[in-house]
Amino acid sequence: MAIKKTDSDKAGSGARGKGKKAKKKSDFFSEVTENIESGARIIGKKAAKLASELADTTSSIAGKIKEEVKEPASDALSTARNAIDELSDTAQAYIDQYKHRVEMNRIAKKRDVLIKVLGQLVYLKLKSGSAKKENIADIEEVKKLINDIKKKDKEIISLGKQSDK
Repeated sequence: MAIKKTDSDKAGSGARGKGKKAKKKSDFFSEVTENIESGARIIGKKAAKLASELADTTSSIAGKIKEEVKEPASDALSTARNAIDELSDTAQAYIDQYKHRVEMNRIAKKRDVLIKVLGQLVYLKLKSGSAKKENIADIEEVKKLINDIKKKDKEIISLGKQSDK
């Protein structure tokens, strides 16, 4: 006699079938996950090894480059230092030589201003009639300007003598 499956039996066997399928999927994903993790570990180890080898090689190359460049760089630095010292000495010599001339020019410009002021004063005094040609040098303002101009001339001469030394 054949046993006939009832709907409830079918439902039970279907649930069991679905459970097996779910278990197979779960096992499949677990295995895939394990494989990925295992592959990642292997790749990580190889990457670390390659990185270490690269660091060692780079360090070795850098050391060789340093040794090759060390002496020429030192020579270049020494040459540059000597050139800078020489330029500095030359510049200082020119500064010493021409500093008096710069000061002389500054004083000469002040003297020129005083001369213009003197000329304007004399012109205005003569034009207004408040002074005569004969006694223009007796006016106090004129005397002061002439003395200031003479002082500037003496300063220029003194600096000229210092520059000639």
